[in-house]
Amino acid sequence: MEKKQIESKVKELVAKCLPQANPDSITMESEFIALGIDSLAMSRIIAEIEDAFDIEVRIGDILKLKTLAAAVEYLEKRLAG
Repeated sequence: MEKKQIESKVKELVAKCLPQANPDSITMESEFIALGIDSLAMSRIIAEIEDAFDIEVRIGDILKLKTLAAAVEYLEKRLAG
């Protein structure tokens, strides 16, 4: 899967889990905290990512990531094997 496809899917999943957020305001530089993502929303996002990309996301890994771009980079590495 190409990086642009991963970016698009991650942005879509974050917007889906944050219905109060304006999807146009979500960028790759957006910080999870600035988007108002709490632990419950992050759990939903992780579940959506696992389903969409058919991988298991390690909670400890994802909690270290601050931005959507960092999450995309993490997913790129995981999907590459």
